[in-house]
Formats: sequence, structure tokens, C-alpha cells
Amino acid sequence: MLLIRYCSYTRPLCVIKKEETMTYLFCDTCVLLNLATDVKLYDVIAKIIELVENGNAKVIMSDIVQSELTTHKKTIVPKRIASYKGHLKNIKHLYELFSDETEELLKKEIQQIHSDLPKMEDVLNKNLNAILSLAKKSILISHTQENKNNAIQRAIDKEFPFHRNKNSIKDALISETFIDYVKQLPDDCDNIYFITDNVDDFSDTSNKTLPHPDWAKVFQDQVHYSTNIATVINQIEPDAIDKGIEEGIEERSVYTCTDGRSHDFETENGFWKNSMYGGGLSWHYRCKKCGVTYDTGDYWD
Repeated sequence: MLLIRYCSYTRPLCVIKKEETMTYLFCDTCVLLNLATDVKLYDVIAKIIELVENGNAKVIMSDIVQSELTTHKKTIVPKRIASYKGHLKNIKHLYELFSDETEELLKKEIQQIHSDLPKMEDVLNKNLNAILSLAKKSILISHTQENKNNAIQRAIDKEFPFHRNKNSIKDALISETFIDYVKQLPDDCDNIYFITDNVDDFSDTSNKTLPHPDWAKVFQDQVHYSTNIATVINQIEPDAIDKGIEEGIEERSVYTCTDGRSHDFETENGFWKNSMYGGGLSWHYRCKKCGVTYDTGDYWD
């Protein structure tokens, strides 16, 4: 935006440029991993990169998140493909439940998926390379000793993200770096979002779209909490991401219980999050009806 005023001591007319404001995006590890390992989400990654390159957004990355990506970048895609193969193998055990006609159709479909796996691997590598490229364009913030001390105290007090009695030190440090960052926001920051897919650790237990009460006070004015990266992008640039993709992420992240009956896990849209058994991130499924997560125990690191 340009502001014009008269300046009598120099020339009759002075043109003064006003600094543009923009949106800051702080993504946790699971958001980036899910983008990298979902063949349908490349457009989301590409749009984030476009917003950054056009000066409409900036991405902030915790050193914890960057370390996770760089340390395991060689195993992310192979483990995802191995997961696909494992699921296809398990489907074969269900053949006897179907009619001969259905069994034959199912076999053909599985054979087709097997033949398409190399193409899917290429797409996932494309996604991952785009995420790694985005990491290089991000503002890196490092955790401090004070952040570590605060995380330890949270663990002692069983405050989030330790409220589920598991080792969540990395999540605690990620949230600590975000809390520190918003204390002194850049002058050009119009809005800043903390974006997560890990609703069990970061969100309110009664409403997954809201932050956990232990840190809800952080989110006020221009500081926002989100469980849907596509929704955030569409707020920056309306209709940039297809509504179907946005709704798919919403269902995966915040689906709530509707009937209390047996679970119906969405096995085609798994996601990474910290394992309930400890040891880091593992591949999970979420129930389509009640939102409960199932830890497969398939670790990515």
C-alpha cells in the first residue's frame, strides 16, 4: 500500500511505502508428515510454497520439527509404501467372506493397486521433496533451556501434552517455542496460526477444534489454533484448496462419536502421531464415527 503526503522541506510530493502484513503458519510435525504421506495432498503443499514465495505467508518451523524431518527423510516414503503393502496383504485374508464374483473383482483391484504402487511412491517422493523445500524457506526457531525446564515442569504437573500419561516431551517443546514466539510477534504479522493434526495431545478433550485449556490463553487476538491446514489456506486465499480436500482433513482430525457402537476405522487415510506406547511417531487410524485413534505400532523412526 502506498501513502502520499506533502513534504515542504524537500520535494512537493513524497511517496512512503507502508509495510504489508501477512499470515504466519506454525505447523507441528504431524501436519507436515501427513502432507508428505498422502497422495491427494500435493496441491496443499504447493499452495503453501506459492503463498510463501509470493510474500503472502511465512512458515515458522521449530527445530524439533526440522530435526524430525531431516533425520528420517530417507525412511518416510518407504515406510508408507510398506504400510500400503501390509494393508493389501491383510485384505487377502478376507477373501473367504465374499462371493466368488466379489472375490474375483477384489483380486483384480488389489493387483491393480500393486501395479500402481511405484507411481504412488513417485507421488509421495514429490510430496516429501516439496515439504523439505518448504522447510528451507521457513523461519527456524530453536528451543531454549527455559523451554526444556517448562516442559519438565509440565510433565511433573501432568499438564498438556502430558495429560494422557505418555512421553510427550517433543510436543511440549514444540508448544513452548510457539508460546515464546507469539510473545514478540514481527511487525508485519497480521495473523499467526498454530496448526496441528495431533488433536489428542494439543486440543481440548471435549472439542477437538479448540486448544487444550492448559494453553488456551495463548490464543487471542491475532493468534489462532487450527486443526485443518486446508481451512487456514482458504482463509488466506479463498477457494485455493478444494472443499473436498478440506472436508477430508476435517473428518480425519476432529470426527466425534455419533452412535457408541463398534469402531469403523478409516484405513485408507491414516496419519502419523506419537505412539501411546512411547518411542516416537507411529502410523494411526481414526474411527469414522467416534474419532478414537488406533495405534498400529508401525513406527516411522
